[in-house]
Amino acid sequence: MLGRGYIAIVRGVPDIAYFLFFVIALDQILEWMRHKALCRDWSEPIRQGNDFVVCDAAKLPLSSAAPWVHDLYGFALAVFTFGMLIAGSILLGVVSWQKIIATDWSALAPVIWITIGYLTLFSTAASFFMLQK
Repeated sequence: MLGRGYIAIVRGVPDIAYFLFFVIALDQILEWMRHKALCRDWSEPIRQGNDFVVCDAAKLPLSSAAPWVHDLYGFALAVFTFGMLIAGSILLGVVSWQKIIATDWSALAPVIWITIGYLTLFSTAASFFMLQK
């Protein structure tokens, strides 16, 4: 059931897109929870067009934090997201291992192999170049 839920969430979404956007969503969820707890007198909407605006006390990390704290926070979010991708892949493999083993890989159409190769090559290359500083 958990593996099927993971499939339903990310079906058709390359892992690189999930990896990039989940970090932003996770950060906004954490800031939203802090905002609700710490800024009860806030009257403006949090969503203002494309902007996500919370009070200064709810920002993660705080604006006054040292640059290394900001770097560490971003790295921790990325590691958490990567761990979720790995865990989801493992769960998917555990749930579907019988179907994977039963697949006649030599009978797959060439377009399937081209798609697998394309996703493997370009997702890896995109991840590599996006993680460079």
